[in-house]
Order: sequence, then structure tokens, then C-alpha cells
Amino acid sequence: MGGRPRRPSNGGAGGSAALPVSGWGVQHVAQWLETLGLGRYVQVFGENEITGSVLLELGMDDLDYMKISILGHRKKLLKEVGKMQQRD
Repeated sequence: MGGRPRRPSNGGAGGSAALPVSGWGVQHVAQWLETLGLGRYVQVFGENEITGSVLLELGMDDLDYMKISILGHRKKLLKEVGKMQQRD
């Protein structure tokens, strides 16, 4: 799927308004992980109730806690979170 991940819509009237990351629920985060090709982490993010506001504060210690150890995946996650922090 490459490229920039799409922000899940809020599903409201018309469904076109993008919800800010800080307003995402666990399911929005799961969709985001899928767009990054990191769907293997949907379960662990869900178990840890990672919402958009928590995602924006995600760091190395959190990835350690969730036992996400593949370096490429860690870097990709943190890079994408950094981009979202700038936009949100």
C-alpha cells in the first residue's frame, strides 16, 4: 500500500471530514497500522488501548513494553508518529 497513510474518517455526515489523530479510537489506530503494513501489531496495540492521543506520545520505552523488537518496524512506527505529531 506504500505512500502516506490516510487518516480514518469520522464516519459522520458525508463521512469526508478527517478526524484529528488525537481523536482516534483503538479501531482507527488499527486501521492506521494496517495502512503501514504493520497489521501484525493490531492486537498488541488494542490490548494496550492505544488510542490516537496515546499514539501521539508513543516512544521507544512503549515499544519495549509492548515487545515490538523488529528494528525496521520500530523505526517506521516512530517516524510515522513523528509526522503525525507535526500535523495534529
